[in-house]
Amino acid sequence: MSAPRPIMLFEYEDSWAVELKPLLCWPKGDLFKDDLHS
Repeated sequence: MSAPRPIMLFEYEDSWAVELKPLLCWPKGDLFKDDLHS
């Protein structure tokens, strides 16, 4: 019973991270660019 639980969590976290990573990285990149320009 312990094995399926972590696997499901990892699968969920993977899809969640893949969906959010671009959203989190994109604005961060813009912020870093603004810092470099100013």
